[in-house]
Amino acid sequence: MVGTANPYWQSYVDGFYFGHYPDQKYKTTSKLAIVDSGWTTLSGPKTEMEFIIKVVLEKLDQQRVVLDSNGRYWLSCSTEREKLPTIYVRFGGYFLEVKNTDYATPNP
Repeated sequence: MVGTANPYWQSYVDGFYFGHYPDQKYKTTSKLAIVDSGWTTLSGPKTEMEFIIKVVLEKLDQQRVVLDSNGRYWLSCSTEREKLPTIYVRFGGYFLEVKNTDYATPNP
């Protein structure tokens, strides 16, 4: 058990990989993390998130990606979302699947 507030939704994250590249697993410093299934976005430590964003953006037509004033990326059409990889995050010793539909939202 980690912490006391809500031990069921928090554990340590210590790695991730992209669905298209299962042999390329990235190990990170173990960091306490929470799961919030009510969000349609990912957030995390700056260095790791910048790397994930860089890899994800390389898959897209840059003309269809919009960066808003809050630093969020939006897709201008749902067909771009299909190009995005599933991300597997090592949380509590298990890899959790985060599909492109879980972290990418077309621009409203």
